[in-house]
Amino acid sequence: AEYGKQWYQRRVRGARVQLQSLHEHEGTVRVNGDDEVDGCGGGGSWATYTVIYNEQDGTVKLQNENKPERFLAIKKHGLTTGAGGRYCSFRPNYHKDGTVSFMSTNFHGRHIGINDDQSARDPKNSGTGRNARFNIILKD
Repeated sequence: AEYGKQWYQRRVRGARVQLQSLHEHEGTVRVNGDDEVDGCGGGGSWATYTVIYNEQDGTVKLQNENKPERFLAIKKHGLTTGAGGRYCSFRPNYHKDGTVSFMSTNFHGRHIGINDDQSARDPKNSGTGRNARFNIILKD
């Protein structure tokens, strides 16, 4: 199976993707009606993101399809959404099992994560374990 950085960079640049949780519920990361983030998404636009890839440094921004003015973000108070600025920039970490985790470039060591109950995980506690790893689903 092909996985990792080369596959990800080749396939995901500018693509529409979903981040599927590794938990039993297999929910996807979504932006809800209150512009908050959770793991209760399905297959629709609330949980679909356009990958804005920075060729210079390999970072990404994840722009929500349902609310294009909103991007996934890690701010001081936790996992949330932003308008596309510095809090919305992530460094993808490619794992051998084919999953990807996303570390904030603004708050080093803090990652996008989802708890077992599908709530947003505190990025300070996410690490790169199961709660912070996602299967990348490419949308047509």
